Amino acid sequence: MRTWILCLLFALVASSRAATYGVKWLTDLGGTANESLHGMRVISLTNGTFVGVGYESTLGGGPKLVIRGYDATGQVLWTRFRPVGQFESIGNIVSAADNFGNFYVTFGHEELVDFRDIVTIKYNSSGQEIWARSLDFANNGEDYPNAITVDFAGNPAIVLSTAGRIGIIRYTKDGVLMFRHAYGSVGSGAQREVGEQIAYDSQRNI
Repeated sequence: MRTWILCLLFALVASSRAATYGVKWLTDLGGTANESLHGMRVISLTNGTFVGVGYESTLGGGPKLVIRGYDATGQVLWTRFRPVGQFESIGNIVSAADNFGNFYVTFGHEELVDFRDIVTIKYNSSGQEIWARSLDFANNGEDYPNAITVDFAGNPAIVLSTAGRIGIIRYTKDGVLMFRHAYGSVGSGAQREVGEQIAYDSQRNI
């Protein structure tokens, strides 16, 4: 059974410790099939609502991205699914919101005959997809997003691990690729490097 448990104030905690951590509300939603939810992320939007993001796997079927909107009291507002193929995979979900009520979801997408690509999707506050981009950063290598940030104008930037190096992708708010760059050594004996965080400064530099 699929179970989503969201405790939204400062942390995701067990209900037995709700009084200690001051949980504002808790919701439990289950399905009817052999399902499980992975990679849970929670985003707070500027309109006071919340978005839960994860991916769901089912017995005998492929995974699918699951995005669910909640109001301030924990009531479900909407649910969106984005399935992938039966023998494909989703992993390393990262997410962030902009200042205009939109949010971004980035994840690694691995196909049966291909290596992992970086998929970035922009949604509005109602969960409607605005645009989606897929990028094979390492040219058939292993790409894993680690973090995403958004500047005050709504332009997202992603840091990722790509074939043992640190990669950075930057899009405009309209989904136009601004640049992609990798940092670090390559070749045998090179030290594996990982970028774990990314941020803009006040001048919109990364």
